[in-house]
Amino acid sequence: MPNKEESRSLRVIAFWPSSPSVIEEEDWKILKDRFHFLKIEEAGIVHAPASKLPYLAMDDVLEARRFLMHFNSDETDLLWAVRGGYGILRWAGMVVDQLVKRERHPVVLGFSDVSLIHILLFNANIPSIHGPMINTLKDTSDESLEALSSILKGATFPSLKGKRLIGGRARGRLLPVNLSCLVSSIGTRLQPHLHGQDVILAIEDHREPLYRIDRMLTQLLETGILEEVSGIAVGEILLSDNSNDSLLETLLADRFSRLRCPVVYGLPFGHGLSNMPLLQGGSYELDGESGWLTMP
Repeated sequence: MPNKEESRSLRVIAFWPSSPSVIEEEDWKILKDRFHFLKIEEAGIVHAPASKLPYLAMDDVLEARRFLMHFNSDETDLLWAVRGGYGILRWAGMVVDQLVKRERHPVVLGFSDVSLIHILLFNANIPSIHGPMINTLKDTSDESLEALSSILKGATFPSLKGKRLIGGRARGRLLPVNLSCLVSSIGTRLQPHLHGQDVILAIEDHREPLYRIDRMLTQLLETGILEEVSGIAVGEILLSDNSNDSLLETLLADRFSRLRCPVVYGLPFGHGLSNMPLLQGGSYELDGESGWLTMP
């Protein structure tokens, strides 16, 4: 992660890893006010030729090449996703074997569908930041923005407080992901490598009905993937139907009750107003008794 001496010269590439978008005026204002110490390259926010499919930012091969060009560059410090949306699954597998191994890599920042890139980097033992994207800045709490700004200046990642679901304590590498994206990675080159290591899985999701959350958790249980994690940290799961938080808690308890690991829910990360940054690949402790997710 950036240190304090480097923070004022961070070279940032804003990129569209999936659906097309523009940086909105309100988000530009937040960038200039709160992240003025970052140098955002104008060249990094120019669109390539659009895809023939309207929900994609650009052609898959161009996406892969553009990501590799910036990620494998010694001049890039931060690759900050402008937005999520569908598309990353189409091209991320193309870069699995093309990440240049070296001591220093650019930091990728984003969440939602960007978590597919986090999985890719997790498998390669390269850290990244699960946190707000540029076009979600205006919908993010001041506390979360301040935490992200501090981290990019070299501060430590914050501890997050949730609620106890299943007791116990765990320690391991953190893998923060969008639940839908995690499920879609199963059986592909992007499926996370969890076997033989201690991993705390952090999940969040958005605009899904309760029954689909049930279906996805059940699929993960049936694949055995959840049997391989040391702990589960549940962030914001915002439902699209009329289900309330008590029903979500009931579902989580029902699905996770067969696991022998601590589970904490209601942590402030994901698609809600509070989207505190998390270090993908970082060493974390999960306390299922007190509800804290912390870096030791």
